[in-house]
Amino acid sequence: MNFRGRNILVFLAWLAMSAMGRPAMASLNPAVFKVGSFTKNTATGSQVVTHSLGVTPKALILFTGFESGETATTEGIMGFGFYDGTDQYSIAYGISHNTDPISATRRAAATAIQIVNGAATLHAEASVTAWSTTTFTLNWTTNQASASVVHYMIIGGSHVSAKAAAWSTGTTAGSVSVTGLGFKPNTCIHMNSGTGLVSTESLPRSEDHASFGLGVMDLAGRQWAMLAFSDDKDTAGEVSVAHRVQVTDAAVVFGNGTTGVISKKLAASSMDSSGFTVTLSGTELTADSRVFSLCLQSVNAYAGNFTKSTSTSVPVSQAVTGPSFTPGFLLLGSWQHTTSSSMQTEARMGIGISDGSTEGCMTTSNEDNSTSADGWGIDKTSKIAVKMNNITGTTDAAADLSSFNSNGFTLSWTTNDAVATQQLYLA
Repeated sequence: MNFRGRNILVFLAWLAMSAMGRPAMASLNPAVFKVGSFTKNTATGSQVVTHSLGVTPKALILFTGFESGETATTEGIMGFGFYDGTDQYSIAYGISHNTDPISATRRAAATAIQIVNGAATLHAEASVTAWSTTTFTLNWTTNQASASVVHYMIIGGSHVSAKAAAWSTGTTAGSVSVTGLGFKPNTCIHMNSGTGLVSTESLPRSEDHASFGLGVMDLAGRQWAMLAFSDDKDTAGEVSVAHRVQVTDAAVVFGNGTTGVISKKLAASSMDSSGFTVTLSGTELTADSRVFSLCLQSVNAYAGNFTKSTSTSVPVSQAVTGPSFTPGFLLLGSWQHTTSSSMQTEARMGIGISDGSTEGCMTTSNEDNSTSADGWGIDKTSKIAVKMNNITGTTDAAADLSSFNSNGFTLSWTTNDAVATQQLYLA
């Protein structure tokens, strides 16, 4: 082949490489994920957690049900938070078990994780003070001498950007734009503590009534949201009021837990050059509520939902399809109920994570219409999902992640009931 021919071949190869564009180059440095669990310290001070991500992290998610074993125990408690290397936010709620009057509380703070009980006692709280390619460090400023389990998911990658943001829903129906992220996100994870926390109040902030909402949205506009609420009571003999809601047409949902009516939704509208836009709608828009979001760029994401298998001949294998890629991380969520567009009684919620080799989950359950409501919680490091749709702490269903596939994932239900519970996921 002569010199000109070689040059033509080199030029054509260069054109082919150029046609791939930046996404092809970015695929050489994909996002990486690591899931794990650790037992929190029993005293205040620093705790170093080994994560073995292998690169400097960009984001960290923490959550806990304040349990120390694989079996359910009384009292419904949960905490959820995240950190982007600079900013950190968390929400916690606690609901008493078998007390009269019934105690329920919630708390939001600029920390990575916190734990409160139904009587509004702060059991534990920590902020991230450092991280590296192999560890992250928590500083426990308040801590109870209980060795409870905390689950984590940590994200890295040279092309990945992450930003934790606090923003307001506003009080006018229509578009709500959140700016200042510094990039166009591929996905956002949202959390809220109900309508009681407004944007003008400083953190930390505690309120009566337990409430926690979790939601996600992706670049294509796929979305889901869920929320659990339990009323606080001042007088003995009053019956509990507990509700839950789960939707797939909004990324953030608020509910009036007392009346059992969805009060407002924020539906995904667009991912923007330095933020995102959602559309506010609802029947109760007078409260200017606060939302905390963790947004990520250069992370392929797919928000979906599916109906749990109803076969009781365990183990049951269930393949879920949707993404056009092989996931590296999976977040599962469920309100422990079948599909419905309206709020339902009982405050119940389950959250689970896996990176394909390690998994962990927590579930809380709190009773409606009782003068001494039962509350239960469970943390597991051996499952990605536990369904506990009852007031006895019984496991109705439990699943492992069997595999990540080229178009989704496969679960193995090792315990299962015959109820078609709606499951949510972010892959």
